[in-house]
Order: sequence, then structure tokens, then C-alpha cells
Amino acid sequence: KRTGRACTASGCHGRLRDQVLDWEDALPPDELAAAQRHCSETRLSLCLGTSLLITPSCNLPLLTVKAGGKLAIVNLQSTPKDKKAELVIRAKVDEVMWRVTSLLLLTVPRYVRTSRLMISHRLGNSTAKGTSFVLAVQSSHGPKCVVPWVQGVEVDFVGQGAGCKAAQANKLPLQVRRTVPIN
Repeated sequence: KRTGRACTASGCHGRLRDQVLDWEDALPPDELAAAQRHCSETRLSLCLGTSLLITPSCNLPLLTVKAGGKLAIVNLQSTPKDKKAELVIRAKVDEVMWRVTSLLLLTVPRYVRTSRLMISHRLGNSTAKGTSFVLAVQSSHGPKCVVPWVQGVEVDFVGQGAGCKAAQANKLPLQVRRTVPIN
């Protein structure tokens, strides 16, 4: 599925696609078979931040245990697979992995999310009353993603749009819909 975002690499601007499966999506058969094979061959399955409730994915770590390997789970809440795990840690994954990488003397660069503000407009149909349009203000990450430094949008109309009432949008998606009267 397209994310509505573009690649930020210099000169690319390609459309990004989401690689996350939705609840109702089946796992791709080739990837599932590869995951099953890898889980059967590995000595340790590390499950980070997952409820281990969604099949067939939740059963993959058990293939490691069945083959004689070990299972470790890091999750804030209990999971149905906790009894099969050699180690269960109730903590935030980021904190646990930061400690693990520190003990291994590994440096993991901090993730810094960059948000860009996108402003767009779309003209609609013209009628005897005027021309309709939509003004949208959104994050480069998508229309329902929060831009932390934008609380809302207020629009005043001047020129040809002077006949329109001022508008505010304070909930996502931030959109203003109006009809510009025909003079």
C-alpha cells in the first residue's frame, strides 16, 4: 500500500510503500516458509514488543524451542508464549536494547524523525454558488500523522475568496472546505 510519502534521498522522490501487514492480510507464502525454516534452524528467537497473539506469526518462535533452541521475550505485558521462554523481561524494548548494545560496546545512532509540513489544495466543481475547494495541511508522513509543532490551522480569505467565512481545523486530518462565491 502506498504511504502518501515520498523518498527523502537526494534526487529520488519515489513514492513509498508500506511494508507492514494489516490484521486481515495473510502473510506472503514465500516469506512465511523462509521464516519457518529460519526459526527451526536458529538457536535463539528474540521476540521484542509483541503480544504473540496473531497466528501464524506467534507460533514461529515455538519452532526454535521445538528444535532445541531458546526463546527470549521482551514485552510490557504477558504473552501466551511466556511459559515456553527461557527469559521474559517486562520492560520497554528500547530501554532493554539500549542496555544490551551498551554491554556489547555497540553504538546505535539515535533515530531522529524529520517532519515536513505539506500544504495542498484541490479545486472541486463549479456551481452557481461558486467553486468548491479543499485546503489540506499535513505531515510528510501522511494526513493522519501528527506534526508536533502544529496544533491547528486557521484560514482567512482575501481577494476573490473574501466572501468566504474564516475557517479553523483543529483535528486530524487538518482540512478546510469552502466554496468561493462567483462575483
